[in-house]
Amino acid sequence: MHKTITVIVLIALAWLGYVAWPITTLATLARAVEAGDTATAMRHVDLSAVRRSITDQVVDTYLKLTGKTVSPLLRGAVASAAGSIADPIVSRIVAPGALAEFLRDGWPNAVLPERPPGSAGLSPASLGNAWDVFAAAEYGIRRFEIELPPSLPRDRRFVLEFRLIQWRWQLATVQMPDHMRVRLAEALIKATSKR
Repeated sequence: MHKTITVIVLIALAWLGYVAWPITTLATLARAVEAGDTATAMRHVDLSAVRRSITDQVVDTYLKLTGKTVSPLLRGAVASAAGSIADPIVSRIVAPGALAEFLRDGWPNAVLPERPPGSAGLSPASLGNAWDVFAAAEYGIRRFEIELPPSLPRDRRFVLEFRLIQWRWQLATVQMPDHMRVRLAEALIKATSKR
């Protein structure tokens, strides 16, 4: 009986550790972003994955806005070509300092300087307490996802997805709200029409 209780306690502690681990990473990232500590913030970001995530969203919205349809067989090639076209815009967003500012402000100021009212980004205050974060988060195997900030309407929130990479939680995806994707795709359309 004593061994059973010990095993149950160890499993419960391991589960609590697994649940708390990404929350502490998120809180560390929020503090670093708010303090302007880009080096610390970028230690918790998989830049290549975030770049892919933002590029895919901009390219998808670009294709929708321009009315271009792509067969599933050519999707990869078109996305790659459009991704290279989108790179000047995306690279200005995911440069380490610009990405930290983007997360802090909730708006890609490096590309779209006219920030709309009511935009909010990542900060310790926007997270609330650990229980609020736990209640708002979705956990998966090696995946942690949360919509932020909770004070904004759902259609204005970001979805941050962290993945466990080499025993470290890292920000891997930033799903932008629709209005932001549209504005970035419009900037891309404007930039490509000048060529």
